[in-house]
Parts: sequence; structure tokens; C-alpha cells
Amino acid sequence: MNVKRRVVKVGGSLFTSERLWSRLDDWLRQTDEYETILVVGGGAEVDALREHDRDGRLDQVAVHWRCIELMRDNAHRAREQLPGLVWLRTLGELPPTAEPGRRWLLDPLTFLQVDDVQRSSQPLPASWDVTSDSIAARLAELSGADELVLLKSTLPSAQTRAECVSTGFVDRFFAQAAARLRCVRIVDFRSTTFASRILPPSEA
Repeated sequence: MNVKRRVVKVGGSLFTSERLWSRLDDWLRQTDEYETILVVGGGAEVDALREHDRDGRLDQVAVHWRCIELMRDNAHRAREQLPGLVWLRTLGELPPTAEPGRRWLLDPLTFLQVDDVQRSSQPLPASWDVTSDSIAARLAELSGADELVLLKSTLPSAQTRAECVSTGFVDRFFAQAAARLRCVRIVDFRSTTFASRILPPSEA
């Protein structure tokens, strides 16, 4: 059986959603044919830091890595809520063959530290242009994922990846980070039906 791998990013805006983690567990169980790598966003603490840096006077590199640390803190909280998640520090820990129903939880700090070293000529920008959206896209590319799923609080009005960037639905680097991904799907995780939309591949 050819098991598909997907990367699923849990948007920080969902942290105020009622029963988020139990609903996420239910949603994952409904799609157990996939192997899933979860990426947890930064949430309100990152939003507060962004507001504090509205004028861009803070050290952008330092702020970037502080946001990654906040993502890691949220990942630890998710791990407490969803038993059975396997902590994933580097892609070298992934077995060569995907397993249906297996769930990983990304350690974003270690993953990006290794990625920065291995891709020193093309690291993700250390700025507000990159958020958990682009980090999840980078992970999806490097892990050979069949699909990137962004769990959000609503569906975008935009129809393409580039339009999602221009309207601020995803971060400014996302179109580049997701350029080589075959499938990007947005899920309105606040809707009762988990309404979704697939963003077509970027034009060459």
C-alpha cells in the first residue's frame, strides 16, 4: 500500500477555538490513511511580539528565533493534549516508509537550526516575512509530503497562492516556500464541516 505523507499546520488563531485539540484528534482519526507531521503555530504571543515591533526597530534575526521558540512552546502544549505524538527534531528521524495513522510533532527550533546549516545558501529569511506557514511549506518540501494542509480560522477569498500572499492570508514568503509543492489545501477548522479549498500549483 502506498501511504501518503502530509504536513498539517495548526494556525495560532485556532488556539481560542473551543475543543481544538479534541476536534483535531477526531479530524486526524477520520484521515488515518495518511502519515501526518504536525506543525503548531505561534498564536497570541507571536502576535503580541509583532505588535511590539510595528516599527521594525528590533533585531529581526533575534525576533525571528524568539518566534520559533514560542512555536516550540506551543508544540509542547499540543503534545500534552494529544498523547501519541512522536517528537520530530530532524528529517533524519523519519523512517523511509510512511505508516498510516502515524503522527509526528515538529520541533521547529531544531528543524530550522539544522535547515539553516544544511541550506546555508538558501535559508528561510529571518524576518517577519516568514511565519509558521512558510516553515510548514519548507518541511513539506524536504519531507517529500504529498500534501500541505493549513488549518485556519476561515477560508481565503483569494484563489491562488500568490493572491493569498498579497491579501495577507499567508506570510509574504509563502509563495516561494510552497513553489514546488504539489498540493496545498486550506481547511476552515472553525467550520462544523471542515470546509476546504485546494490552492492550485504556482505558475511557472
